[in-house]
Amino acid sequence: MASRLLVRTASALAMAPVALGAAWAGGWWFAALIFVIAVYGTIEWNRMTGSAHAALTIVNGVSLALACVALQDVGGRLALLFVLAGAALAAGVALLRRWPLAWPVTGLLYLGIAAVSLLWLRQWGGFLLVLWLLLVIWASDTGAYLVGSRVGGPRLAPRLSPNKTWSGLVGGCVTAGLLSTVFAKLAGGEAAAFGYPFVQFLVGFVLAGLSQVGDIGESSIKRRFNVKDSGNIIPGHGGVLDRVDSLIFTAPLVALSIILLREFGALPHG
Repeated sequence: MASRLLVRTASALAMAPVALGAAWAGGWWFAALIFVIAVYGTIEWNRMTGSAHAALTIVNGVSLALACVALQDVGGRLALLFVLAGAALAAGVALLRRWPLAWPVTGLLYLGIAAVSLLWLRQWGGFLLVLWLLLVIWASDTGAYLVGSRVGGPRLAPRLSPNKTWSGLVGGCVTAGLLSTVFAKLAGGEAAAFGYPFVQFLVGFVLAGLSQVGDIGESSIKRRFNVKDSGNIIPGHGGVLDRVDSLIFTAPLVALSIILLREFGALPHG
């Protein structure tokens, strides 16, 4: 376990500066990183679900590129329309290949909506909001891994993700909640908009729990297709989807929460 943890840590330390640097730079730098992750994620998804094809890769790449460009110059609604149009074309490719429609379409929607959400969050809330989200997810994953591997105990979802435990879930949620509270305190200003430390802790705690749902969701798909990892590009982690599955699931939820809070007047329109 120690050697695996060392490899995972080394990979994380290598990737973190790239992710944080692009998020800090924002604009086209962040859009380029999100585009690469999303496109490669769809490639892994299609390989994993048995629907890999060059035409599908082109459709996904073009629609995601148009979505990223549209979000920079126009707005999120047009970006989402490009994702939806790409999903329709992916359905066409699946029909021509006589594949089940669900997997190619779901893959593009899953990655595409997450990509648009992350870029929108960077535009609306700036670097601090993206940094907070990344740190909460990383804290959740790290806390769950460390506590779960040492404490063990009852399995969280033995049929879907045998390695996850209830102790790991609690450890990840508590770690993320504490980090969220400390981050808001240190950042101050808009980052502390919720005001009360308990609320800041609760937001991080709940988000960490939701991130574990995204992780288990991907695990269930891998189990369905008898795949251990979505890929092997990242030492100690597997594929891109294995590394960002929690973020893919939570980013749209955070974006939707902000939109709803804005509509009810709880947050400024930014």
